[in-house]
Amino acid sequence: AGPGTLRKWERKVKYKDDPLLFIESTPSRETRHFIKKVALGLWLYRFRLNEPTPTLDQVAGGYWPKYISVGVKNSKRKQHAKN
Repeated sequence: AGPGTLRKWERKVKYKDDPLLFIESTPSRETRHFIKKVALGLWLYRFRLNEPTPTLDQVAGGYWPKYISVGVKNSKRKQHAKN
């Protein structure tokens, strides 16, 4: 779904600033499943790498998740980006 579609959903869906309710109220089944798969993938990889999962904590606490980069420092990322 694009930004225009998202704006329509935001007007129609009464999610009361609850991120989980917003996801579950998303009219498009495919988009709902995609959001869940992406979030689950991020959390599983972070668990396996023994990294913190701040977005999981935010969602569980009823807050909107904000992506926070954790783990490998930028210099390491640049080194591997050349491969």
